[in-house]
Amino acid sequence: ATARETTLLLKMLKEHRQRFGANPESANQYLSVGELDRDEAIDPIEHAAWTVIAQLILNLDETLSRG
Repeated sequence: ATARETTLLLKMLKEHRQRFGANPESANQYLSVGELDRDEAIDPIEHAAWTVIAQLILNLDETLSRG
């Protein structure tokens, strides 16, 4: 990632930490989707915020295979 991209990702991480921190139940709801149970050892607010960032990265055109 470029310096600009890293800055944007960190800004989004901060925003999502604040969003989920203001409404912890939304973090639990967000993490309840999927096949596997959530690891209770991980803080749900931090887990949800990083999950958003991971999804964002995985949905970039640079990440997707185009053929």
